[in-house]
Amino acid sequence: QASVPEWMSFHFFNESVRCPRSVMLQRAAYPGLWSGHGYPRRPTVSALSGIIVHSAIELIIKSFSDAGIESMDDPRTMECLTRLGGFLSILSKVLERTLLREAGNPRFQKNRTTITKTLKLQLPQMRQSVQGILASRNWDLEVSKSVSKTNAQASSAPLQRHPLSTGSHFEVELRDNSLRWKGRADLVTITPNGCRIIYWKTGQESEGHYRQIQLY
Repeated sequence: QASVPEWMSFHFFNESVRCPRSVMLQRAAYPGLWSGHGYPRRPTVSALSGIIVHSAIELIIKSFSDAGIESMDDPRTMECLTRLGGFLSILSKVLERTLLREAGNPRFQKNRTTITKTLKLQLPQMRQSVQGILASRNWDLEVSKSVSKTNAQASSAPLQRHPLSTGSHFEVELRDNSLRWKGRADLVTITPNGCRIIYWKTGQESEGHYRQIQLY
């Protein structure tokens, strides 16, 4: 039996309007089928390809930020990409991680060989998508001015919500306690003059994308 969410999200709202039964399937438990959450998703090549491109972009942009690269015009971008192994190497590694996450999905196992082969054949197209998205805009990254914790401190400290410091932050969960709505932004850049929110989309442009950004 599916439970009502404590927090509302844009995706949950859209899905509940489109197909309430689908939402119930996603939120119910099926221990007889697998150990994952909800009814096992039917993975498709297009959906997995979008996840791979999205994850590769995040990895590249985060590497730029960590290297102190604040603009796509910075000549050090190519040096950073070379250290990462280049676009195809990045995408191949992300592809393998994505397939590993689907390993426990019984609906993925049925077509694992075909899906894996098709995704590998589509790596050149994925590379073009990543290059196109990276070249389509100036990201205006900001290096965080706050003092970061060491890995040991970060792993032992409890996770606490706090105001974002000046700089670029990735995978930020946004919450409104009064409305009980939440969402996850791919990239939030805080500057002395304002805030910029970026959400990467690899599919066709739609009105829903604008509504999602407005909500954030």
